[in-house]
Amino acid sequence: MSSPWSGPTEASVYSSLPPLRITELMYHPPDPPAGSTNVADDFEYIEFTNIGGQPLNLGRFRLRGGVDFDFPTIILNPGQSGVIVRDALAFNSRYGSGPLVLGVYTNDNLSNSGETDVICCPP
Repeated sequence: MSSPWSGPTEASVYSSLPPLRITELMYHPPDPPAGSTNVADDFEYIEFTNIGGQPLNLGRFRLRGGVDFDFPTIILNPGQSGVIVRDALAFNSRYGSGPLVLGVYTNDNLSNSGETDVICCPP
């Protein structure tokens, strides 16, 4: 695509929003128990839920901003949730193996004073 006022441009246009939503942010978790080798920020996570009525393939979705994450090719069923975490071992030690861990994000940690993250959807 191009315009008479500038060089080539690129755009993605969506006719509807995909049904993937951030449903919980754990950005300031409680301190770990005494004697733990973890710090509180190791327990941070972001939960995502498929709010749609059909299975949703997360492949090609990305999260950019305060944290960076490329979602794996995994199917979330309607109403199903999954989390991305700062530290998988710390997360499992506190929350157990019940939650579906989609992966570990990069870019240090979630800011306790504000964050700007953008979910980018597949074309």
